[in-house]
Amino acid sequence: GIDLILFESSAEPVIVQVKRRTHLNRSEGVATVRALNGVLLRSRRAKGMIITTSRSFSPDAIREVEETRRNHLDGPFSRYSIDMVGLRDFLKLLGQSKLDEKVYAQHLRTQSFEEWTGTFGHKLFHRFRGLR
Repeated sequence: GIDLILFESSAEPVIVQVKRRTHLNRSEGVATVRALNGVLLRSRRAKGMIITTSRSFSPDAIREVEETRRNHLDGPFSRYSIDMVGLRDFLKLLGQSKLDEKVYAQHLRTQSFEEWTGTFGHKLFHRFRGLR
């Protein structure tokens, strides 16, 4: 589904899918990209974004975005793009700070979201509490 739609005055809306993962050491998979591709197709939108608390995106997920972009070089989806935002990039979107760097370093040492929020990460937990 759609978690968020970003609007800018002169730009096309961006459909955003947000994923909060329990296991932080896993990559965000291709299924998330394919689901967002389906939403973009049904809503006739060309721009999407996936934000995840995972450390990275799987090679299959990255390949899916690249192949879909190549397949739509012309036609109604020629403006197709999906931005893939992992936790480190998400923290940068929130505003880079020393606290964010410390939280990210703690994130790299933990295995689960609960463990992370139970240790140093609780200082940023309010930022992630609403993500699903």
